[in-house]
Amino acid sequence: MVTDRQVRRLFDVQNKYEYQYQAADAAGISSKTAHKYLKDGKLPRAGYSESDRTIPAEDRRRGQ
Repeated sequence: MVTDRQVRRLFDVQNKYEYQYQAADAAGISSKTAHKYLKDGKLPRAGYSESDRTIPAEDRRRGQ
């Protein structure tokens, strides 16, 4: 689980490194997770519910 502290650190160091994976490494999180938080600009406590992360396959097929 990623903490607010790690994401704040990511926001602080993102412009110090040429590549996103380097900033993620400096913050102690994966590059995929870093991409998610940099894209959204939110801290983990801002709220991600499980339903925000995944859409059940049957709903994707129906276009919902």
